[in-house]
Amino acid sequence: MVALVGMVFLLIQPMTSAAALTQTPSVVINEVAWMGTQADPNDEWMELYNTTHQPINLAGWKLEAADGTPSFTFNLKDCRDLIIPARGFLLLERTDDATVSDIAAACIYRGALEDGGEELLLKDATAAIIDTVNDDGDATTEDGGGWPAGDKNTRATMERIDPLAPDSDANWCTNDGNIRNGKDAKGNFVNGTPKAPNSCTPQKGDANGDGKINVIDARLCLRAALNLISLSRLQRFTCDLDQDGQLTELDAQRIAEISLGLVGSASGPASLGPFFAGMWALGSMTLLLLRKRIKGGLALRSLLIIGLMGLLSGCGPLAEAGPALLAELEGSEMLILAQQMPDGGLAALEARSGGLRFNPAAMTLRGIEPQEGWRLLAARIDNGHGEVRFAAVNPTEGAENGPVLRLLIQLAAGSSEVRWDPQALTLGSALDRAIAPDLVRTIVLLLPDED
Repeated sequence: MVALVGMVFLLIQPMTSAAALTQTPSVVINEVAWMGTQADPNDEWMELYNTTHQPINLAGWKLEAADGTPSFTFNLKDCRDLIIPARGFLLLERTDDATVSDIAAACIYRGALEDGGEELLLKDATAAIIDTVNDDGDATTEDGGGWPAGDKNTRATMERIDPLAPDSDANWCTNDGNIRNGKDAKGNFVNGTPKAPNSCTPQKGDANGDGKINVIDARLCLRAALNLISLSRLQRFTCDLDQDGQLTELDAQRIAEISLGLVGSASGPASLGPFFAGMWALGSMTLLLLRKRIKGGLALRSLLIIGLMGLLSGCGPLAEAGPALLAELEGSEMLILAQQMPDGGLAALEARSGGLRFNPAAMTLRGIEPQEGWRLLAARIDNGHGEVRFAAVNPTEGAENGPVLRLLIQLAAGSSEVRWDPQALTLGSALDRAIAPDLVRTIVLLLPDED
């Protein structure tokens, strides 16, 4: 009841101080090109972002500087669209629509931003302050000081880092010059990201913010979805791929699909070319799989995986080998196991395109079965080209030793090569850290035929 009363109060009593903003604004000022573009320093623009899951009508809203210039009220005369879509952007350009020449502006405003810095306010139709930029916390001043980010020399924009966090100097960055979107009036690339995610905001799916999307991110998001761990607001934002405000296993599966390159492929996996064409890159590991010979002969049980530590042969204790990811072949099954994995054990395993390939003329892969405690988030078997991609995680614990996956195979007459490429594999530990491939050894163990 107290919360309800508080909501009613906010509706009838507009905020008078930007310092009162402590919760996530429904719409934020997400990017400010106060320095203009390379084409013209007067070609300024600003971008809003809707943090909610519902479209918002901005009619009657106001975006203004604390000193009164610029001051813009959203209206149909100056805007082609007053609706900012759910989890979407709205672009405002100064004076005309040529500022970002290849992206249409929703609204055109007038009035210049001061290069020395200004305080910006976004107000709804009731004059309640929804969001700020460069707010100094002092309601008696109109100047928040110098801009916290952006570069006048390179014309790099000022970008909000976490769109779900309130305004603060620490929540702004300068466009990195690598992630960009749009062109200016003279065709130069804009050093900013109009109507696109900011360069310093972790991309969707990159839960640990390392610039990569892989199975380690998928595990983090899955564990949060299962309420096993708590993530920061920004991490939850990056995990929520379907933008429904909830973290579920489907989000983790989607991240795994992105990492494996399965998303957006309407025509199936791309052709890998002839299996034996060309030379393999240095560091790729090869394992020869043989069907059982006649009674009294030899069967090959193979224990394999990555690393540049060399090929070890013999029947010595496996404990001497150190950390290893093993592939044990017996009959119609290949069991992938962890051995002496660091950091609490193996908890995430991924083979991207080229990570695991085989000769399709001699072997068929019929299925992948996760072992106890493991979940198969995404997989694609391509027997036509001899490739399998998969992403599997154990959300609760790591496996220092023990089974991870079981691959169901069918061998034809003759032999088959199975190749693993360390550069296309990702191993993650129970601490959600990457396990370096060069820590993992390769082992081949020959055993006599048991028949």
